[in-house]
Amino acid sequence: MLYVNPVKVTGFIIIALLSSLPAAGGGLPEQMPADFSIYLTQGGGMRPEGEHIYFSAEFGYFETYAHRKTSKLFFPVGTDALRELYHTLKKNKFQAIGQKREKIHDRGGISVQVTAGKKTISKSDAGMTMIPEAARAQWRNIVEQIVMAKERLITSGQAVTLALSDQYGQHQHDITLFVGLRSVYHHRFGADGPVDTRGDAEFFFLPGSYPLRIVVHGPQIPQYDKSLNLKIPPAAKRVQLLILPSAVSAEVDL
Repeated sequence: MLYVNPVKVTGFIIIALLSSLPAAGGGLPEQMPADFSIYLTQGGGMRPEGEHIYFSAEFGYFETYAHRKTSKLFFPVGTDALRELYHTLKKNKFQAIGQKREKIHDRGGISVQVTAGKKTISKSDAGMTMIPEAARAQWRNIVEQIVMAKERLITSGQAVTLALSDQYGQHQHDITLFVGLRSVYHHRFGADGPVDTRGDAEFFFLPGSYPLRIVVHGPQIPQYDKSLNLKIPPAAKRVQLLILPSAVSAEVDL
């Protein structure tokens, strides 16, 4: 069962991916780029727990992790929600927020990276890097709006569990699951049995359509790369993803 913690404003990492960046010193493009996306993570420092939030035109997800156990809830993201977030970045002059360095150890916090193709802008309020007092109100506005958007979207429907099953038996193999371009799960079965690569993971999906990609390889099995458009209707109760040597399919229980 997915447990959603209330999110505190302090202690986030935000990554915003944008399709195009203006010349140095300028603002964000006037119109929201088609591939605009945001990735936010809470955590860092000495605590082995945190949260991730991701928004894009294709989908979004909310992930919680603690002591190598993770839970991911995927949900659709509408254009209006993305436009509101983009407006927040522009209004608060996202690219103009400065940074300073101080000698502080074992500190979690906030880091921001803006990427467009080969161009990346990174900012941080974590570790020894801090956001100056003059920009903290803008920074706080951005974080609060992302958290509020996540809260609205994850409560917009009834989530269902996604179970993964493969038929590779005792053969050595690696399975990587992507949703869109993001790698969300990796399973390895080695010569001595299962290998813990990312800890225990649970997956939940709200009704919607999701682009999945499964990559499988191993020393004794043919390597393949399969794609599947996972459609979850509002009446769904459970979804099983079957990873077979020849194909990938999804079974939806209504």
